[in-house]
Amino acid sequence: MALATVSTLGAGWSMAASAQDADQTRQSSAVIEDIVVTAQRREQSLQDVPITVGAYSAETLQTQGVTNAADISMATPGVTITRTLGSPQIYIRGVGTQNNAAGDESSNSVYVDGVYMSSLPAGFLGFNNIERVEVLRGPQGTLFGRNATGGLIQIVTREPSHTPTLDTSIGYGNYDTYDATLYGSTGLTTNLAGDLALRYNNQRDGFGKNYFNGQDIGASEEFGARTSFRWDASENTSVKVALDYSDIEETQSVARQVIDGAVAQGGFTHVGGWWDINSDAPIVNKVESFGGSVHVDHDLGNMKFVSISAARRFDWMYVADQDSTPALISTGSPDATQKQISQEFQLQSGENSPFEWIAGLFYFSNDTDQVLTFAGSSQNAVGGYVNRVGSMDTKSYAAYGQATFDLTQATRLTTGVRYTVDQRELVARDETGIGTRAVVNKDEEWSEPTWHLSLDHRLTDDLLVFGSYSRGFKSGVFNLNNQSVPPVDPEILDAYELGVKSDWLDGRLRLNVSGFYYDYSDIQLVVRIAGNSQILNAAEAEVYGMDAELLAMPVRGLTFRGGLNLLHGEYTAFPNAPGTLPSPATCGPPPAMSPGPRTGGNTTCTIDATGNDMVRAPELTLNVGATYAWEMAAGTLTFDTSYYYNDGFYFEPDNRVRQGAYNNLSAQISWAPPDESWRVRLWGKNLLEDKYWYQVSTSLGDAGTPAPPMTFGISFEVHR
Repeated sequence: MALATVSTLGAGWSMAASAQDADQTRQSSAVIEDIVVTAQRREQSLQDVPITVGAYSAETLQTQGVTNAADISMATPGVTITRTLGSPQIYIRGVGTQNNAAGDESSNSVYVDGVYMSSLPAGFLGFNNIERVEVLRGPQGTLFGRNATGGLIQIVTREPSHTPTLDTSIGYGNYDTYDATLYGSTGLTTNLAGDLALRYNNQRDGFGKNYFNGQDIGASEEFGARTSFRWDASENTSVKVALDYSDIEETQSVARQVIDGAVAQGGFTHVGGWWDINSDAPIVNKVESFGGSVHVDHDLGNMKFVSISAARRFDWMYVADQDSTPALISTGSPDATQKQISQEFQLQSGENSPFEWIAGLFYFSNDTDQVLTFAGSSQNAVGGYVNRVGSMDTKSYAAYGQATFDLTQATRLTTGVRYTVDQRELVARDETGIGTRAVVNKDEEWSEPTWHLSLDHRLTDDLLVFGSYSRGFKSGVFNLNNQSVPPVDPEILDAYELGVKSDWLDGRLRLNVSGFYYDYSDIQLVVRIAGNSQILNAAEAEVYGMDAELLAMPVRGLTFRGGLNLLHGEYTAFPNAPGTLPSPATCGPPPAMSPGPRTGGNTTCTIDATGNDMVRAPELTLNVGATYAWEMAAGTLTFDTSYYYNDGFYFEPDNRVRQGAYNNLSAQISWAPPDESWRVRLWGKNLLEDKYWYQVSTSLGDAGTPAPPMTFGISFEVHR
């Protein structure tokens, strides 16, 4: 998409000249355009919302090398997204979900056009018809509610238009990668418009090889389609219907290699290059998703009625080698189906209301069926295999309301509350080589109020200060990967925040800063051993830090952007935490490795992790970037570079294995004619060739999933 069209997509800046009555300085320089977000379930200026929000247009994401939801961390300091066993793990300010079991949900929700995406693998969403992406930091337990304990990622797609539109692209990259997209929109009748978005990506060569069977590792193929229709039924009523389908098959997120210096069970060590593995299992991850939604808006005059109805299905299957060696010790292969239905009704204040308010009812149903197969020598005692058959049904009901009052002309008070009731039922059994066992049929119910209270004051037209107190809640859950254990308790997070949103230099500089403190209790974490996993509650943690985002346009055509997150996350009480030590090891006070040669694998012990760093909570993350558009008579040459830095984090609460600091540099050069009807791009990602881990597992031994190497390519786009 051309820079000239970014403003129509809710982007963060515009190269257009300012209004005719602006002063000479503003006329001769670029101006940061107002960003419209829906962080409070209604359209508002980003600079008016008393919440820390990052908002990114499709063009902005593209220039920073963000092509799917799992890449958003590269554009948003304080957000860490790793991949493990077919699922992205989203952490916002140190808050996230370590578990990847089917039926569980993230502590940071993903929404698409107001529809909650319950499945963890749904975080692999590819981008094509995106208008903008909003990253809301901190609990969003009032208006969004469903497991938005740490925050949420909200994806807003383009609206069908009566103006004929066609955007297409084709591209080719290293590792024999083909990419093609299409977006088209047009009017179908005087009051009906439709659009169609298609995306196909095929990386035919892997980043590495499986030494055991020669399989390409890192290869992937993805297809996605989405169509929507907007019907203006009357002057006061509009209806939007959307349908989508996606199919992903990849090997990157489930491929694990013994990390350097570690010894796996059987005495195996790292072989080959960084992206190679040595596994007896046929590594694969498959995710298929389809669904639809109906969004109705009706203006009642003094208020607005909104209905959002949605139904979705996710099919998910992967094969993972738990021991990450060529020996048949333990493989895990879940085959899961999730079916969800959600219905939300809202009443919102009208334009003439004396104060802004919103009230709503929310219903959610999710049925998850899974067969999880464990095989290998670790299952010899039960006949060589276990088929863990389970079904978990979830029902959730919530009512909520929020209102904003003008205390003075410059001061506003926002109060909101939500009450949620979650019900889960588990029916499960283990089918083994020696018979059926561990038959369970149990249910549980949790209910919790959550709330939001904020006060904001506009010191000047360009300077807003705010403070807030919020509570977030993540439901308790059964573990479909280990059905015999009791469910874990809900997570509770109390968040306190102070922030400043400001524009300077006649709209050419924007600086937003916020500081936060979290009191986090009953954190849901996972301990894994061969053929088993257990979700447990860490007692308490303390999190505090700050976020800062800067956007500057000193001269026409030149944009600087930067973001910073400083974070301290510590378990303040975790006396019975899981910990691992390389075998041979002795558990006890204190646990210690035994003298002598390594026998391979790890020993799991119970330790006191009080005072340890929280998992995936780097103390410093930052990104900086610059875009320069050189306008000439023959067209526009655009240069863009984006740099991301993460100072590292621990993968487990025992703080034994740490991901060190790493960098990621993306860059691109593009050319477009004056009418911007087409564009050619040269792009590159991870140009510094840093090697770092997406995930490290310490259950049977220290084994990691590496992030992609440097990738680069060329694309050609047409815009009509």
